Amino acid sequence: MVTPTFQLVYLIVQPRISALNVLRGPPGGNGILGHFGKGRLGPIGEWHAELFKQYGHVFRFRGLFGRITLVTSDPVALHRILNETSVYQKSPFVKYILGSVLGNGLLFAEGAEHKKQRRIMNPSFSGGHLKEMTGIFVSKALELRDVLSVAIDASESRQEAQVDMLDYVSRTALDIIGLAGFDYAFNSLSDGTNELALAIKKVAESPGGIPIFPMLKARFPILRPFLNFDATSKRLNNASRRLQEVGKVLIVEKKRQILAEKGQPSTSGVSKDLLSLMIRSNIEGGEGKGLTDDEILNQIPTFLLAGHETTSTSIVWTLFSLASNPEIQYRLRKELLSVPTDTPSMEQLNSLAYLDAVVREALRYYSVANAPVRVAKQDDIIPVSKPYTDRYGVERNTIKISKGDAIVIPIAVLNNSEAIWGPDANTFNPDRWSSIPEASYALPGIWGNQLTFLGGPHSCIGFKFAIMEKKIVLFTLLRNFVFELAVPKEEVVRRPGMITRPSIKSRINEGNQLPMIIKYVKS
Repeated sequence: MVTPTFQLVYLIVQPRISALNVLRGPPGGNGILGHFGKGRLGPIGEWHAELFKQYGHVFRFRGLFGRITLVTSDPVALHRILNETSVYQKSPFVKYILGSVLGNGLLFAEGAEHKKQRRIMNPSFSGGHLKEMTGIFVSKALELRDVLSVAIDASESRQEAQVDMLDYVSRTALDIIGLAGFDYAFNSLSDGTNELALAIKKVAESPGGIPIFPMLKARFPILRPFLNFDATSKRLNNASRRLQEVGKVLIVEKKRQILAEKGQPSTSGVSKDLLSLMIRSNIEGGEGKGLTDDEILNQIPTFLLAGHETTSTSIVWTLFSLASNPEIQYRLRKELLSVPTDTPSMEQLNSLAYLDAVVREALRYYSVANAPVRVAKQDDIIPVSKPYTDRYGVERNTIKISKGDAIVIPIAVLNNSEAIWGPDANTFNPDRWSSIPEASYALPGIWGNQLTFLGGPHSCIGFKFAIMEKKIVLFTLLRNFVFELAVPKEEVVRRPGMITRPSIKSRINEGNQLPMIIKYVKS
């Protein structure tokens, strides 16, 4: 057992013996927070981008408690970091937050346990199964259309309404993952007081500032029973409790349904949702091959949160981009209205070239993941595609890593890098996808010449699900409504948290939101 004294000594000594000390990087840094506040409190990705300009494609800074942290844009180095999952794993801070709120699910698991969980869940995210889910996506998108229409009809002018699109889209996405993932109707879109939706909103909320207590508890487990009186801990504990309660209900109901199905002569009507697959692995998989009830319970909060908040936030950032660029919105709407149905098939959606370009550009320009961190579990040597110069003027062709060093994967910077995407990298331009920049092919992402869904064994398992959901919701909304910002564009800011959600600068204390004005499309 690791004692608190050993942890404290290690915390002090490790940064001093790190092999990364030879790298160039910013001086100073707070003894406790390091340079953490620089990246946390400023605009998303801006500080890292400045450091890349100053120090090149390989540099280091001081993270929490002085931990030496590597940042690199080198594609060969990133490929190794993302694929060598036995060496590079999630940081203690992230694992503590994930474990305390979501349990030991797919986002938490490492090594053989992660491989087993992913193997069991993969069929739920196959292309064939996704095609079967299209009807759910369409029905919920149409329900969102109808709910927004009611808001307009109830307004004084009956021509337009101001609504918080983050709230509406988030509830829609929760209903979708409920039906597609768990064969369960949450009906949060029709019920604005839905307790589950409110609990998940509390988890996903971007708190701002620096989460001191969670950081201390992540680093020093001995403090966890005592530091539970702060607002963040109370918020996460209450939300976690509600998610666990819902998970238990879902498992009991689904297990009863599956056991009833076993006696049926035909399996044509057997449920194929994610929860059904997990429970069948428990019943039929044999010792050690399936997931236990506890393991299944841990997956439910994971997919309720990760399976809907990331997608809904991405959709909302796309709406923000379209409202900020009316000519792009008009052009996209013209393409969508060329489809002679409100209930498109997956093939019809995938044939819409400009919709695909808008989705790709929004995922690049507004990645909901900013800069995930990995920590080295052992010493390592990372190759690079081109040499760099260290702080002593020595040219190097590899990066030496010490056990305990942290590595930032700078998604937001790489997705908006002029070196990769050209001089208009910081412009929302869907037309770039008609001639994809050659440099982007080197990025080790799983999809779209970008790192939005990460890469390697821990890449996003549901990326196809998310893309199709996003296309269908945008298809339905843009065919029926014109979107305008209800506040000046400069007032909308990206706030760091589990995901980067929008807030209003002058109303930060009101939490995450995106007020928009919606109008009917004129025929």
